[in-house]
Amino acid sequence: MERVAAVSRALSAAPAPLSAEATAQAFLKANRAAVAEILETLVAVGQARRLDDGRYAV
Repeated sequence: MERVAAVSRALSAAPAPLSAEATAQAFLKANRAAVAEILETLVAVGQARRLDDGRYAV
């Protein structure tokens, strides 16, 4: 749950929408696939949205 909260905070703090790769770069040793899965989970529960270009925003 801590990873989900951390990704959510990073997305919220970003001045512009982020790709999964850019979001993963905000964390040491982050696995891009795991971050992408977390971002999709946030989309599924209404905490984020996926833009047409594949980036994510709150």
